[in-house]
Amino acid sequence: MRRITVISLLLGLAMPAQAADVVAQYCLKYDIPPQHLTNADLRAGRKGIIGHYQASEVYKKSTHTDPGPGFPWRFFIGSVQTFIEARR
Repeated sequence: MRRITVISLLLGLAMPAQAADVVAQYCLKYDIPPQHLTNADLRAGRKGIIGHYQASEVYKKSTHTDPGPGFPWRFFIGSVQTFIEARR
């Protein structure tokens, strides 16, 4: 049973890892700091990485709720940073 849980966890992190590679490329191209912004940071005009739900909450122009409350932000931002370092 534990093996299935570990495999599920690894598969669940594969997609965020692939997305982190793409986001790292955008961070390098557009000089975006690889950090997850708070809603206050976004309102203040800081540069960084956000979820669609944050744009919805701050700007009130959509109803997007992704990536959702279970999204592994620490893993994602750490992966973005790792991909950036690998490209430098």
